[in-house]
Amino acid sequence: MVINFPSWVKTKPIEQWNVGREFRRRLKRRFDQVGISIGVPRLELQPNSNGKEINLKA
Repeated sequence: MVINFPSWVKTKPIEQWNVGREFRRRLKRRFDQVGISIGVPRLELQPNSNGKEINLKA
């Protein structure tokens, strides 16, 4: 299951990076507390038999 929820936070100029990091840190901490896991994208590289070409699976 995938759930996306956009969020907007008004900040002072240049503070958006610090505020964004703190928001994600607090969100992750709370998700961990209540047992919600956040999936991590994964990329697999598999060489073909000739060893030159690769297939990408995401």
